[in-house]
Amino acid sequence: MTNYKIHRFPDSRIASIDVCEIGKQKHHVTGLVEFDVTLSRKKIREYNKAHSEKISFNAWLIKVIACIVKKYETSGSYLTGKNKLIIFDDINVSVVVEKDVKGTKVPVPMIIEKANEASIESITMQIAEAKNREFTENDIVLLKKTQRSERVYYLLPGFVRRYF
Repeated sequence: MTNYKIHRFPDSRIASIDVCEIGKQKHHVTGLVEFDVTLSRKKIREYNKAHSEKISFNAWLIKVIACIVKKYETSGSYLTGKNKLIIFDDINVSVVVEKDVKGTKVPVPMIIEKANEASIESITMQIAEAKNREFTENDIVLLKKTQRSERVYYLLPGFVRRYF
């Protein structure tokens, strides 16, 4: 069972949310940032030289993001109703892994559950296992079998899919 908290926030934020919703309908750049990760990459290389279990830069980045989202809970929350935030206790991170399906490279999402609690080594291993796991065209998300309702979803016209 998923645990979560519900926080109320001021009505004055509703206008801000409305502006964001209108803005999503316009051409925009969601975010463009640049970070210097030179020191972090150096530390990862040093770690990998000293340990038999290697870690990846992607796993490190996922761990950092998950820990920051956990520390600043409202950054990973979502709005329900006019002024309630849903804040989940667990930080699950979706990552895209490239898979080969009948000779075609396909980007497939996988979910790293409780990423804020997982070690960087564990996240690296989960990604590596997902890359090597057998995958069929009936799968939608790695580590999860496709439900019939999900398969029907793909048969619906675009305007119907986007309605929900």
